[in-house]
Amino acid sequence: MKNLVIRWTIGESNSFKIGLQALEMLDYSIKFSKLIFNNHYNNANYYICYNNLNKKVKREVVNIAKKNNINAINVSEMLPIELRNQNEKNSWWKFAPPRLDIKAYEIIMDNDVVIWALPDTLKNAIECKALVALEDGVGKFYSVFKDTIDNIDKNLKINAGLLGNPPGFEINLTEVTQNPPTDYFFSEQGYTALNFARYTGLKYLIPISEIQQLNANRIDPIDLISNYKGGHFCGCSYDIEIFWEKFYSSHIKKKYNEMINY
Repeated sequence: MKNLVIRWTIGESNSFKIGLQALEMLDYSIKFSKLIFNNHYNNANYYICYNNLNKKVKREVVNIAKKNNINAINVSEMLPIELRNQNEKNSWWKFAPPRLDIKAYEIIMDNDVVIWALPDTLKNAIECKALVALEDGVGKFYSVFKDTIDNIDKNLKINAGLLGNPPGFEINLTEVTQNPPTDYFFSEQGYTALNFARYTGLKYLIPISEIQQLNANRIDPIDLISNYKGGHFCGCSYDIEIFWEKFYSSHIKKKYNEMINY
């Protein structure tokens, strides 16, 4: 495939400030992804989409982009104003903009998702141009969209930490901006799940058995690296949790060094 986009989202709000764990996870997420996707695809393009960062964190993010030879884009003005709430945790920023390249297969990753091998489900989704998201390891967190989603697929458990959008797939925020949410965190995941549930084309969920959700299942680090393709280190970006630094960081850095020296 010659037209693959991988983008990361990272940002701050007045209540949630980026910690050092977030920057390290972003850096290694990019490093691993470049090794993996460059090995499988001819022409992958990489971007960090950042929003509302203080000067120090912005400088760090731009430096991460430079040393990894990828592009950094300030998307702080690219989200509809109705969704720009800066007083609480806000996940809608992953849709700033909704698509960077509508003609590409586009992967949107949170900065706390790190993969060290290409998950089979994601590989299949890219090759089949299917819609893809993560399976949630805890339950269904859909805010105001829960009842609507349950009416379509009551068993759907989506985590929006990694999304794969096929060429031509549009994310229309108009229906949300006309009736803005009062919750800006789980409502985004709910809207993502609603789009997934309504989609009639080919679609997959990447199971927990491929990318583990570490706030739900605290897997032994060696077990994680040996038996999974990646991890979602939920809660560590804002230092709500410190299990990335405490349990996983050193093992994952070691894994990266092994891969580049292989």
